[in-house]
Amino acid sequence: MNTINKRLVAALVVACIPLMYNACGQTPFGAMGFDIHQSSTGGIVEENKVTNPYALLSAEEVLKSFSSVTDIPVSNNIMNEYNARNTILSPNNDLKLSTAPMLIAVANLAGFYCDELLTKEAALAAGDRKFFPSINFGGNIAAVSDAQFTESVNKLAASFWGRSPASAEMSALQLGKTEFNTALTTAERNQNASSRNLMMFTCTGMLASLDSFTF
Repeated sequence: MNTINKRLVAALVVACIPLMYNACGQTPFGAMGFDIHQSSTGGIVEENKVTNPYALLSAEEVLKSFSSVTDIPVSNNIMNEYNARNTILSPNNDLKLSTAPMLIAVANLAGFYCDELLTKEAALAAGDRKFFPSINFGGNIAAVSDAQFTESVNKLAASFWGRSPASAEMSALQLGKTEFNTALTTAERNQNASSRNLMMFTCTGMLASLDSFTF
Protein backbone atom coordinates (compact mmCIF):
# COMPACT_ATOMS: atom_id res chain seq x y z
CA MET A 1 0.00 0.00 0.00
CA ASN A 2 1.21 3.53 -0.67
CA THR A 3 2.02 6.08 2.04
CA ILE A 4 -1.39 7.76 1.92
CA ASN A 5 -3.21 4.44 2.25
CA LYS A 6 -1.03 3.34 5.18
CA ARG A 7 -1.79 6.62 6.93
CA LEU A 8 -5.51 6.21 6.30
CA VAL A 9 -5.56 2.64 7.59
CA ALA A 10 -3.95 3.81 10.83
CA ALA A 11 -6.54 6.57 11.21
CA LEU A 12 -9.54 4.34 10.68
CA VAL A 13 -8.56 2.00 13.52
CA VAL A 14 -9.77 4.73 15.87
CA ALA A 15 -12.50 6.12 13.62
CA CYS A 16 -14.37 3.08 12.34
CA ILE A 17 -13.80 -0.08 14.39
CA PRO A 18 -15.97 0.98 17.38
CA LEU A 19 -19.05 1.35 15.15
CA MET A 20 -20.14 -2.24 15.40
CA TYR A 21 -19.62 -3.07 19.09
CA ASN A 22 -23.35 -3.47 19.63
CA ALA A 23 -24.12 -5.63 16.61
CA CYS A 24 -23.83 -9.35 16.00
CA GLY A 25 -21.49 -10.44 13.23
CA GLN A 26 -22.02 -13.10 10.61
CA THR A 27 -20.03 -16.27 10.00
CA PRO A 28 -19.23 -15.64 6.32
CA PHE A 29 -17.51 -18.81 5.10
CA GLY A 30 -20.03 -20.25 2.65
CA ALA A 31 -19.22 -18.24 -0.48
CA MET A 32 -15.80 -19.78 -1.00
CA GLY A 33 -16.47 -23.16 0.59
CA PHE A 34 -14.73 -22.56 3.91
CA ASP A 35 -15.95 -24.38 7.00
CA ILE A 36 -15.29 -22.74 10.33
CA HIS A 37 -14.72 -26.17 11.88
CA GLN A 38 -11.87 -26.93 9.46
CA SER A 39 -9.57 -24.36 11.05
CA SER A 40 -6.31 -25.81 12.35
CA THR A 41 -6.66 -23.55 15.38
CA GLY A 42 -9.56 -25.64 16.63
CA GLY A 43 -13.35 -25.53 16.60
CA ILE A 44 -15.74 -23.22 18.35
CA VAL A 45 -15.15 -23.01 22.10
CA GLU A 46 -18.54 -24.02 23.46
CA GLU A 47 -18.00 -22.30 26.81
CA ASN A 48 -17.68 -18.93 25.05
CA LYS A 49 -21.00 -19.43 23.30
CA VAL A 50 -22.61 -19.83 26.70
CA THR A 51 -20.78 -17.18 28.73
CA ASN A 52 -20.26 -14.49 26.06
CA PRO A 53 -22.80 -13.12 23.57
CA TYR A 54 -20.18 -13.15 20.80
CA ALA A 55 -16.96 -14.95 19.96
CA LEU A 56 -13.94 -13.97 17.88
CA LEU A 57 -12.81 -15.55 14.67
CA SER A 58 -9.37 -17.05 15.16
CA ALA A 59 -6.38 -15.88 13.12
CA GLU A 60 -6.84 -18.47 10.38
CA GLU A 61 -10.59 -17.94 10.32
CA VAL A 62 -10.11 -14.19 9.84
CA LEU A 63 -7.80 -14.88 6.87
CA LYS A 64 -10.37 -17.19 5.26
CA SER A 65 -13.40 -15.08 6.10
CA PHE A 66 -11.91 -11.88 4.65
CA SER A 67 -11.08 -13.79 1.47
CA SER A 68 -14.65 -15.09 1.30
CA VAL A 69 -16.51 -11.82 1.82
CA THR A 70 -14.28 -9.81 -0.55
CA ASP A 71 -14.02 -12.54 -3.22
CA ILE A 72 -10.25 -11.95 -3.15
CA PRO A 73 -7.96 -15.02 -3.11
CA VAL A 74 -5.17 -15.09 -0.56
CA SER A 75 -2.29 -13.57 -2.54
CA ASN A 76 1.40 -13.61 -1.64
CA ASN A 77 1.14 -10.04 -0.33
CA ILE A 78 -1.85 -10.91 1.86
CA MET A 79 -0.17 -14.07 3.13
CA ASN A 80 3.02 -12.19 3.97
CA GLU A 81 1.00 -9.66 5.98
CA TYR A 82 -0.88 -12.46 7.73
CA ASN A 83 2.33 -14.30 8.59
CA ALA A 84 3.78 -11.10 10.02
CA ARG A 85 0.77 -10.53 12.29
CA ASN A 86 -0.93 -13.88 12.96
CA THR A 87 0.60 -14.17 16.42
CA ILE A 88 -1.18 -10.92 17.36
CA LEU A 89 -4.53 -12.14 16.07
CA SER A 90 -6.67 -14.32 18.31
CA PRO A 91 -5.43 -17.96 18.56
CA ASN A 92 -8.97 -19.13 19.31
CA ASN A 93 -12.56 -17.88 19.66
CA ASP A 94 -12.36 -16.39 23.15
CA LEU A 95 -13.74 -12.82 23.08
CA LYS A 96 -11.52 -11.89 26.03
CA LEU A 97 -8.51 -12.14 23.70
CA SER A 98 -9.60 -8.96 21.89
CA THR A 99 -6.83 -6.37 22.38
CA ALA A 100 -5.80 -3.06 20.84
CA PRO A 101 -2.82 -4.66 19.00
CA MET A 102 -5.18 -7.33 17.64
CA LEU A 103 -7.56 -4.68 16.28
CA ILE A 104 -4.64 -2.94 14.56
CA ALA A 105 -3.49 -6.26 13.07
CA VAL A 106 -7.00 -6.91 11.74
CA ALA A 107 -7.14 -3.40 10.23
CA ASN A 108 -3.81 -3.90 8.49
CA LEU A 109 -4.90 -7.25 7.06
CA ALA A 110 -8.23 -5.73 5.98
CA GLY A 111 -6.28 -2.98 4.22
CA PHE A 112 -4.44 -5.52 2.07
CA TYR A 113 -7.69 -7.23 1.09
CA CYS A 114 -9.39 -3.92 0.27
CA ASP A 115 -6.40 -2.71 -1.74
CA GLU A 116 -6.61 -5.80 -3.96
CA LEU A 117 -10.41 -5.58 -4.10
CA LEU A 118 -10.27 -1.99 -5.35
CA THR A 119 -7.62 -2.87 -7.92
CA LYS A 120 -9.81 -5.72 -9.16
CA GLU A 121 -12.99 -3.66 -9.40
CA ALA A 122 -11.32 -0.62 -10.97
CA ALA A 123 -10.24 -2.85 -13.85
CA LEU A 124 -13.83 -4.00 -14.49
CA ALA A 125 -16.63 -2.29 -16.39
CA ALA A 126 -19.07 -0.59 -14.02
CA GLY A 127 -21.78 -3.16 -14.70
CA ASP A 128 -19.48 -6.04 -13.78
CA ARG A 129 -18.49 -4.68 -10.37
CA LYS A 130 -19.90 -6.20 -7.18
CA PHE A 131 -19.14 -3.41 -4.72
CA PHE A 132 -18.40 -0.12 -6.52
CA PRO A 133 -20.56 0.02 -9.67
CA SER A 134 -20.93 3.81 -9.77
CA ILE A 135 -17.54 4.93 -8.45
CA ASN A 136 -15.28 6.71 -10.92
CA PHE A 137 -11.87 5.48 -9.78
CA GLY A 138 -10.17 7.91 -12.14
CA GLY A 139 -11.82 10.92 -10.52
CA ASN A 140 -11.32 12.84 -7.31
CA ILE A 141 -13.38 12.80 -4.12
CA ALA A 142 -15.69 15.56 -5.34
CA ALA A 143 -16.92 13.16 -8.04
CA VAL A 144 -18.25 10.71 -5.40
CA SER A 145 -21.80 11.75 -4.58
CA ASP A 146 -23.55 10.80 -1.34
CA ALA A 147 -25.81 8.47 -3.32
CA GLN A 148 -22.86 6.68 -4.92
CA PHE A 149 -21.10 6.40 -1.57
CA THR A 150 -24.25 5.03 0.10
CA GLU A 151 -24.69 2.47 -2.67
CA SER A 152 -21.18 1.11 -2.16
CA VAL A 153 -21.52 1.11 1.64
CA ASN A 154 -24.72 -0.94 1.34
CA LYS A 155 -23.03 -3.46 -0.95
CA LEU A 156 -19.98 -3.74 1.32
CA ALA A 157 -22.19 -4.17 4.40
CA ALA A 158 -24.26 -6.89 2.73
CA SER A 159 -21.14 -8.93 2.03
CA PHE A 160 -18.98 -8.07 5.06
CA TRP A 161 -21.70 -8.04 7.76
CA GLY A 162 -24.52 -10.00 6.17
CA ARG A 163 -26.96 -7.14 6.72
CA SER A 164 -27.72 -3.53 5.88
CA PRO A 165 -25.98 -0.82 7.92
CA ALA A 166 -28.01 0.64 10.75
CA SER A 167 -28.92 4.31 10.41
CA ALA A 168 -26.35 5.28 13.06
CA GLU A 169 -23.65 3.31 11.22
CA MET A 170 -24.53 4.92 7.89
CA SER A 171 -24.43 8.36 9.52
CA ALA A 172 -21.02 7.58 11.02
CA LEU A 173 -19.68 6.40 7.67
CA GLN A 174 -21.03 9.50 5.91
CA LEU A 175 -19.35 11.60 8.59
CA GLY A 176 -16.18 9.62 7.98
CA LYS A 177 -16.40 10.54 4.29
CA THR A 178 -16.64 14.23 5.21
CA GLU A 179 -13.80 14.07 7.72
CA PHE A 180 -11.64 12.08 5.31
CA ASN A 181 -12.08 14.82 2.73
CA THR A 182 -11.27 17.51 5.28
CA ALA A 183 -8.12 15.71 6.49
CA LEU A 184 -6.51 15.62 3.05
CA THR A 185 -4.27 18.35 1.74
CA THR A 186 -5.53 20.26 -1.30
CA ALA A 187 -3.08 18.38 -3.51
CA GLU A 188 -4.23 15.00 -2.18
CA ARG A 189 -7.89 15.97 -2.49
CA ASN A 190 -7.48 16.97 -6.14
CA GLN A 191 -5.57 13.88 -7.19
CA ASN A 192 -7.37 11.79 -9.78
CA ALA A 193 -7.02 8.75 -7.52
CA SER A 194 -8.50 10.39 -4.43
CA SER A 195 -11.87 8.69 -5.01
CA ARG A 196 -10.06 5.36 -4.73
CA ASN A 197 -8.42 6.47 -1.49
CA LEU A 198 -11.84 7.35 -0.05
CA MET A 199 -13.23 3.92 -0.88
CA MET A 200 -10.05 2.28 0.43
CA PHE A 201 -10.60 4.06 3.74
CA THR A 202 -14.27 3.04 3.83
CA CYS A 203 -13.75 -0.57 2.75
CA THR A 204 -10.95 -1.13 5.27
CA GLY A 205 -12.89 0.44 8.13
CA MET A 206 -15.93 -1.73 7.43
CA LEU A 207 -13.94 -4.94 6.92
CA ALA A 208 -11.93 -4.28 10.10
CA SER A 209 -15.06 -3.69 12.22
CA LEU A 210 -16.02 -6.21 14.87
CA ASP A 211 -19.01 -7.37 12.85
CA SER A 212 -16.58 -8.80 10.31
CA PHE A 213 -14.61 -10.99 12.71
CA THR A 214 -17.07 -11.94 15.46
CA PHE A 215 -19.99 -14.38 15.44
